[in-house]
Amino acid sequence: MEKEKMIDKYFYEPKFTAYDFLVLFSALNAAQNVFSFYRDTLIRYIDLCKQNDEFKTLTSEINLRSNGINNFSEEFDDAIFQLKIAKILYTVSPEIDSEIFIFDNIPVKELIEKRKEYAKEMITFIEKYNIFENNALEHKAGFQKLSV
Repeated sequence: MEKEKMIDKYFYEPKFTAYDFLVLFSALNAAQNVFSFYRDTLIRYIDLCKQNDEFKTLTSEINLRSNGINNFSEEFDDAIFQLKIAKILYTVSPEIDSEIFIFDNIPVKELIEKRKEYAKEMITFIEKYNIFENNALEHKAGFQKLSV
């Protein structure tokens, strides 16, 4: 027991990682028959939440960096890669991963059960994210009409 306390003192192990975030996000969306999301829009919304100290429990372990144009997260990209291997997520093309798809046969209950203490907050996050995503898509569509 004393040895565990010493290890805990020197090593930090997050309770809810970027991987957990994406698993729960994907499973709850699949439960609602929503099988895709836009990676960049989700990262923009996570950034907005982090700036406003909203959904801290869900987003605190997702480290965002900027390349001068967009934000990105290595942990997030690693989690997407792992979930592609696990057949939870997929993209149409490996080079173009802006729209991420969720397989429709994932074990939703099992994926949610392991992270159930975060499910209620994630449901609220998804509701607000959907509004954010719809506004972003409408804005993009309006911009495309103007540029034609």
